Amino acid sequence: MDLVHDVLDKQLVDRNGVRMGRADGLIAELREGQLPRLVAIETGTIVIARRFGSRTEGMVRALLVKARLSHRTEPYRIAWTNVRKIGVDIQLDIGCDDTPVHDWQRWLQARVIDRLPGAR
Repeated sequence: MDLVHDVLDKQLVDRNGVRMGRADGLIAELREGQLPRLVAIETGTIVIARRFGSRTEGMVRALLVKARLSHRTEPYRIAWTNVRKIGVDIQLDIGCDDTPVHDWQRWLQARVIDRLPGAR
């Protein structure tokens, strides 16, 4: 398996078919005398920024903190053991509601959409 081709930038789909974003980064465990072992998939804005270099990562991190989104400066990691199948999408054995991936959507729903007349 070519990890960059087969995993990176693929759509992540939870056990219920809900799209959770993309596989933005990979975490490998390096042990002396053994082959590297993939332990997690990372997703999040900061992971994408990191791919462009440490300077870009620093600027994005500063912008997130200034916008009071400091909780978004840490990537969300999905354990490799939760990967069910890799095909066109990466199917996961976790539910999206059990993760912070869609926190911003839940926040928007509670604070904006639910307050609109006729929203419910």
